[in-house]
This record gives sequence, structure tokens and C-alpha cells, in this order.
Amino acid sequence: MSQPPMISIIVPVYKTEAYLQECLKSVTCQSLTDWECIVVDDGSDQPELIETITSEQLMQKGRVIRQKNRGLSNARNTGIKASRGKFIVCLDSDDYLHPEFLAKTAAALEVSPGAGVAYCWTQYLGERTDTFKPSEVHLFWLLQRNHINITSLFKKVIWSEVGGFDEAMKIGHEDWEFWIRTGLAGYTFLCVPEILFYYRISQKSMVIEATARRFDTINYIRHKHSRIFFQPLYKLLICSYFKNIPKPALLRFWTTGLFFHYLPLPIRRLIFSTYRYLADRPARQK
Repeated sequence: MSQPPMISIIVPVYKTEAYLQECLKSVTCQSLTDWECIVVDDGSDQPELIETITSEQLMQKGRVIRQKNRGLSNARNTGIKASRGKFIVCLDSDDYLHPEFLAKTAAALEVSPGAGVAYCWTQYLGERTDTFKPSEVHLFWLLQRNHINITSLFKKVIWSEVGGFDEAMKIGHEDWEFWIRTGLAGYTFLCVPEILFYYRISQKSMVIEATARRFDTINYIRHKHSRIFFQPLYKLLICSYFKNIPKPALLRFWTTGLFFHYLPLPIRRLIFSTYRYLADRPARQK
């Protein structure tokens, strides 16, 4: 068998064949060339087209794994399980990379062996045209909001240690939950402060449904990780994860935990919906 590549790029495809060629072209244009690309056909209607595009774009450095439609988390897990690289990049088939993405994220991790994930700034395409420029990520803030796009470079050992992507999460934000487990496992995150990733938003994008059902996601994540979210206040104040976090912020975190833990589900859902409506009202009025 040939020498394993440095990086494995995992590309799930489901009803996004129209963008696959552009996506894979961005892979072949990478300045760092020590990679393999695994395309996971997750029950697509056009398997022959996916095979053709993959073979034409990637030549001998890519291959297709076919399976019945099992969802995004399962498709990523399937691809990563079959990968041989030291590092992993999950790239959705309607998005694409800057030519320096692999080189700059890999360089960041190589010089910081204690870190586990290198992420970058994001340029949105389609329904949105703004940029997402996350700064330094701390686990405390990550527990409350996702600051990292799934298309980041991470050590494959993380996937093995934390148990892969949660296949029960069918409506999105499975990347957020994966990063939470990564942080809880003790890995740190490095930011490459450049736009190296292009993220397409359309009316059919999974992120649209995920945003609409955000309450269900937050509720699921908090109850899955109840040990960290619902711990008593005195334990929260001395928790090793939250050193140097201001006490008012910890108090808000604890209070929010009471909301998600003790109020009946219908009341929680109503309060959350009202809050989101009021928070989004200024944007709707523009």
C-alpha cells in the first residue's frame, strides 16, 4: 500500500451534484498536495454523475463510497472511517476551499502540537454574502454558541477519541456538538485569520432548517451533556474548564441551565420562540 496521505478530505454528496465539480476543483487546486479525497454518495439520485465527476477531477487521489441515504453525520463517519490521513477536513459538496486552505491550516497545527483543530474565516455565498470572522475560541463560549465551521482541519485521533459525529442529529448542528466534545476532551482550537473557506447558503441548505429548529438542537445538546450544563452553581464556579471566566457570565450560564432543565418543554419552547422573535425583530424591520 502507498504511503498514507497527510490529509483526508471527506465530501458527502446528497442532492448537491450540481456543485460537486466546483467543490472538487478547489481540492485539486490546493497548494499542499499531500491529500486524498473520499466522496461519500449518501443515496444520491445520480451516482454515475458523481463517479464521473470524481474520477475526472481527482484522478487517482479520490474515490467514491456509495451507501443508502443515512444522513450527513453518518456519511462523514463513513468517509473518516475509510480515510488514511493524519488530519481530516469535512467539506460539504456545495462549498469550496481557497487554494491555501490546507497549507495554512496544516501549518498552524504542525507548529502547535498541543492543539487539535485549525479553523479559518468564512465567506458566505448565495443567500448571504457577508463574512464570518470568529476570533479565539474558548470552551465556555463554544458551549453556548458555535464559533467554528465544520470545514476546519482536525486531527483524526479526535474523531476516534470522542466517538465521531452524532448520527442521531438529523436536523443540523451536529458539527457544533462534535466541537463541544472535542473541547471537553481537552483539545484546543487555533484560528487562521484569513478567508480560506467559501460556504454556500441557499433556500435548500440544511442550515436553513437547522436555524428554524434551533431550540430542539440546543435542548438536545444540553441534555446530552447534562453533566456540564446542569451542574450546581458551586461546582460551576470551581470547574476547571471555566478558569478566568467572569462570575456574572457563569451565573448567566447557570441560570440558562435552570431554564432548560426544570421548565416543562412546552413552556421552554414558547419562551425561546418569543425571545428569538424579539431578538430578530430589528433585522426584519430593515
